[in-house]
Amino acid sequence: MRKRRIVGIVFCTFGLLLAAVLFMQLYAIMHRTQAHPLTVQEEQTESESLMEEAAGALAKQEGQEESETAAENGWTGNSEEDVMAVYEIVRAMDFTVEQPHMELTEEEDLAYKEAFLCLLKNELSIEGGEEWCEDGDRYRDLWWAGIPYEELLEERDNTDFVQGCCYYYDDIDGDGKPEFGVCQGAVYFFDYELGEKTCSVSYGGQRTYFEGLLGVGKIWEHDTQHGWVERFRYIVLNSAGEWEEVLQLELYYGEEKETVYTKYVLINDVNVGEETWEELTAPFYEAIEYEIPKKTLKEVFGELLESD
Repeated sequence: MRKRRIVGIVFCTFGLLLAAVLFMQLYAIMHRTQAHPLTVQEEQTESESLMEEAAGALAKQEGQEESETAAENGWTGNSEEDVMAVYEIVRAMDFTVEQPHMELTEEEDLAYKEAFLCLLKNELSIEGGEEWCEDGDRYRDLWWAGIPYEELLEERDNTDFVQGCCYYYDDIDGDGKPEFGVCQGAVYFFDYELGEKTCSVSYGGQRTYFEGLLGVGKIWEHDTQHGWVERFRYIVLNSAGEWEEVLQLELYYGEEKETVYTKYVLINDVNVGEETWEELTAPFYEAIEYEIPKKTLKEVFGELLESD
């Protein structure tokens, strides 16, 4: 009995001590809370602030990556000032297709055609030809052109202007006199003055991009040679008599669930948005429906080819 009483006293004493310790800890916690009622709230606010900073940093990084990607694709700005500047420039452009008009006598017309035939036969030199000719100053030396005359004759009636050759014999620069255009691997427009022993190249470009003439002094190109981007270029003859690219349209595409869509559109390297794009590009797309017809070799020179 005495042992049981001693054991009971020990357990009771231990229980009282444990209760006292728990009470003191609880009191300390309550006292600290009363003394600093905002501690928990401050800790929560600090945690939220850190989360907001992390989210902000991530958004900034994503924005930077998006800007870098856009810059790589040619988008250099999208501010309201940029858009308005492009808007004013394009709205002021004249996309009217002016059809060529020449008033030549039969003798003058014959003289021009005979001279351009001499060009194709390598009998007429090209003034300043070092810019366009690989080695020499004749048609045969032209970069990506110079097809032998005999081969041109074999294709005199070929109307496959996509794969084959095509020609222009029109007033291309608006001076009332004919210029001669040759579209082969490259495109060249030749100027010639009656009585001269040379001609000159007024324009040279790649056939891959060249699409056609939009009347006097206007050219358009269509570039689909690069993945996920389509480009249109509008090139005009400026007041200095030089061909100048004044407009470039770019459509950048993306793909989602096997559907191709337009990600964004640029006019002269500025993302103008779809609504402004539709307004500004409508006159250009209408103009390209009225380009000057391309001709075959026979359509240009007719009976002059019969003697060859």
